[in-house]
Formats: sequence, structure tokens, C-alpha cells
Amino acid sequence: MSGKIFVGHGHMRLDMAAGGHESATITDFATKTTDMLVIEQKMYIEHKASQISRPGARAKLSDGLKPYDPEHPCADQPDITCKKISVETVSGRPCDHWEFTDKNNKVTNAWIDQKLHFPIKLASEDSTILLSSITEGEPDASLFRIPSDFQKMETGGKPASAIARAPNK
Repeated sequence: MSGKIFVGHGHMRLDMAAGGHESATITDFATKTTDMLVIEQKMYIEHKASQISRPGARAKLSDGLKPYDPEHPCADQPDITCKKISVETVSGRPCDHWEFTDKNNKVTNAWIDQKLHFPIKLASEDSTILLSSITEGEPDASLFRIPSDFQKMETGGKPASAIARAPNK
């Protein structure tokens, strides 16, 4: 799977292509809202953080794609402990390598860019995310807005990922 990620002040957009389908996820860190755009259907599904992080929900490695406090990357994660391992170069950028351990002893390693305070690489036991071709600068603000021709889709309590993969009829 490949994609592009854009990070602006308070926002992030992740564009993905898989199986011939395109999607985008727009996250607003201030409001703790994530909008999943289903590009082909010109629809979007809105989530509040409380809907995403419900008890028993399985965390995804991509949840770690967010800005971090470079001195205390675990500060806002009460069930996570972290330990600085080293300073390493990843994708040509100096990064602090941190090891995060959750309450179930699941370990995730993060290489957090020293300048951008954003992970360039995340690795867990079963997957890895690596960012490359990094360009600094503020992305166009329109990337973080839902296009005006998109309609809001209600999930009726079903997981958004199941709705988004449903065939277009």
C-alpha cells in the first residue's frame, strides 16, 4: 500500500490507494475529529475521537502518525510508557528513536524527526510505516477541507472501514 501524507498546523491528511480504490483521511487535532473520504463515491464519514478510541478497539500503527512533544512523546498517552533508544538518520533526516510499550506489553518503535516532531518511521511486530520524499512547507489549506461536492455518510453504528469497502451499487 502506498500513499501521501500532508501535515499542517493542527491538521493531517493521509491519501491512500489500495485495491484500485482511493481514500483520504483528514484529521483535525484540535477538535479530535477524523473524516474518512471515499473518493469514488464522493462521500465522507465523520468520527470523533471518542468513537474511534472506544474500549476494546484495536489500535492501528497509523494511529501513531501525529505530532509528538519531542521531550515527552508519551505525555498524552496514559497507558503508554516510552524510552529513548538513540538518535538515527531515517529517510535522510535526524530522528530520535523511541520505544513505546503499551499496558499489554506491545512494543512500537518510532523514529521522530527532530525538526518536524513527526514520526518518519513506525514499526511494530507486524507492520512498518516509512515516510520518504519529505518536503518541508505548509500544505495548501484546501487539503484539510472536505470537498463541497462530497456528501456525509451515516454509518448507523457500523465500522467506517466496513462501509468504505462496500461495493458501489
